[in-house]
Amino acid sequence: MIDHQALIEQISAVSLRNGRRIIAISGGPASGKSTLASKLGQSIANACVV
Repeated sequence: MIDHQALIEQISAVSLRNGRRIIAISGGPASGKSTLASKLGQSIANACVV
């Protein structure tokens, strides 16, 4: 199981490049990528999930 808070802390530690932080999520079909991206987008300030 993923510890969302720990993942958010790791993402927040990534340096900004030109004021942005680009994070990619990879995995197989139906592995929960979109669900994870949505949850992270709701939890991280100024996030844009595409």
